[in-house]
Amino acid sequence: MKKAYVSTWNAFVVLSFMLMAGLYSRVVYTLWFKHNDVFELTYQQQVRVNEKKPVEVYSNTGLEREWD
Repeated sequence: MKKAYVSTWNAFVVLSFMLMAGLYSRVVYTLWFKHNDVFELTYQQQVRVNEKKPVEVYSNTGLEREWD
């Protein structure tokens, strides 16, 4: 009886590890290796990301604007 109990738990643990390894490998493949064209930035979006934006700086003399 004890041998069957231990074998059942060992099979459960091994199958759980295999399932988790399979799911993890799918996530890693999707995030790191699969090329997705949906989220490609257009030229205009890339320019907007690189634009300098004004930053408000508080000083003793009052509110001033600086360019980042």
